[in-house]
Parts: sequence; structure tokens; C-alpha cells
Amino acid sequence: MFLLQACFSGEKKKHRKEMIAVKRRERMLRRGVDLEKINSKLEQIVLDQVDMFAFQPMHPRDCSQVRRLAAIYRLSSGCQGSGKKRFVTVTRTQYTSMPSSSDKLRLE
Repeated sequence: MFLLQACFSGEKKKHRKEMIAVKRRERMLRRGVDLEKINSKLEQIVLDQVDMFAFQPMHPRDCSQVRRLAAIYRLSSGCQGSGKKRFVTVTRTQYTSMPSSSDKLRLE
């Protein structure tokens, strides 16, 4: 008897992207950056209506991930400093809000 395995189009590519994301998350955790904590901090910034906040110094790749998260909350963000002293600052804008339903999918 011959068995066929159902393969959806793009399944391999999707799996590869997920594995890359997992490895990226693990590297960030080893460097001491937890995106879930940062996400909850951004949420708190929006709810408490904080004008400006600066995160701890981090790797440039981590900075870009934090800035992506800030964009979901429609916060203005920037990177300051250089080398090991690089850090992200987020600023409230007139459009700052909690993530919409489509943004929540991006968060996951």
C-alpha cells in the first residue's frame, strides 16, 4: 500500500521561518532580553500614558525587535548610543493605542 503525505504549499518555508524565530528568541534570552517582558512593559506604558521610556542597553538586533514591538503599539521609537551602550527609547504619539486584532496576530 502506498501512503501519500499531505503537504500544503509553503509548509516547509513556514516551518523554517518558525525554527529561525525560535533560535532568535533563544539567543535574545541568553543575552538577557525577554520580549514577553518588554511587550508587557510597552503595554503598561500605553495604559499608564507614559510620555517617554528608555530600555536597558542591548544588542543592535534586540533593539530592532523592540522597535518592531513599539510600532505595533504605534509608539515612536529610536535607538541611541553605540556599541554595548545602545538602547531604545519609546515616545508616545497621538496615535498610540493598544494593538488591534490584526496587530495581535503580528504579536504572536
